[in-house]
Amino acid sequence: MDYGLIVTFIIVSFCLALLLIIKKDTLAPQARRPLALIALVMIVVSFFLLMYTILNAGR
Repeated sequence: MDYGLIVTFIIVSFCLALLLIIKKDTLAPQARRPLALIALVMIVVSFFLLMYTILNAGR
């Protein structure tokens, strides 16, 4: 498994979520919900990838 890709995905997903939190007032109302859902899905996938990596680190 390529850990560089996992780290990159985790960083990008958290940066997207942070960007949405910082710029929430300037986003169009119809774009807020889909972007928030995409960021949420990316954060959840990042969490599972992180847990998978930690649990399989000893193998």
